[in-house]
Amino acid sequence: MNGANVVSTSAGELTLDLEPEIRSAGDLLFFSSGEVIDPETMIKLGTFPGLAAPPYLSQPLNHICPDLASGRVYYLISSGSTATIAAYSLNNYQLTGTFQVTGIVGTPEQLVRWGTNGFAFATTGGQVFSFQAPMVPTNQ
Repeated sequence: MNGANVVSTSAGELTLDLEPEIRSAGDLLFFSSGEVIDPETMIKLGTFPGLAAPPYLSQPLNHICPDLASGRVYYLISSGSTATIAAYSLNNYQLTGTFQVTGIVGTPEQLVRWGTNGFAFATTGGQVFSFQAPMVPTNQ
């Protein structure tokens, strides 16, 4: 054995199949279709609404940026030449705000946070977007 232990080879309906992206923060796993899973107990804690496609379709490549300090999880949702950053509350799994970026060429890549209220992402079209958005709570 190489030091890895297989805990589960199936999500057991905890999340949709073929998730394009998974991120971790603290003791939680965040999936591109909006599910939040406790990996130790394999329990679904909640689902952020509006992110998943119907289960019979391929899931969208929503990029995930968990920010436990602000109590938010941010998703980058791409549609044509527009990207939307959606903020969700970790307390009640509801949408708390959105911010749109237009003029996207190519496909957006990983979303990252910087500073007090900054975000950044690059695209496969050679662009780098760095901006500040008002949807980050100021009580950090």
